[in-house]
Amino acid sequence: MTNQLNIVCGADIHQRFLVATILCRDGRTWADRFLMNLNGLLDFKSWLVSYGCQKVAVESTGRFWIPVHMILENSEKPRLIDIFK
Repeated sequence: MTNQLNIVCGADIHQRFLVATILCRDGRTWADRFLMNLNGLLDFKSWLVSYGCQKVAVESTGRFWIPVHMILENSEKPRLIDIFK
């Protein structure tokens, strides 16, 4: 039996912005767009924490996932779980 998470996020990362959707087990969703600069990434992290997000899965082309990883790598939650290229 695997542990199931209650609140997760999927993010589509582009060169200048990322689009993220948080999905809750009860069906609620929240989506937003963030710039790929330091302030935008810190806003993204705060947004994830404010909803109690437990894990983040990302889709990215090229190296654009690296800044997101750097912002989230030392977080207890949310944790970056996968990068889909």
